[in-house]
Amino acid sequence: MRTLSTLAQVHWRIQLVCNVFGVDVPWQGDEVSPPVWAVLLAVWDVVGPWVHGAVDVLIALLQLFYG
Repeated sequence: MRTLSTLAQVHWRIQLVCNVFGVDVPWQGDEVSPPVWAVLLAVWDVVGPWVHGAVDVLIALLQLFYG
């Protein structure tokens, strides 16, 4: 996953979230207009660190109680 470009990582995460919630993704990454990608990347820049922090806390709690 670390070898993917940032755009590919974002696209992969969007597909993953859409698949989890059962939402069809009718587009591929190269078919989305650049302004849409710009908005998605801007949102991820704000939300991403919070998501990573929450995952780190969850992992630490799981290790504390089950590790």
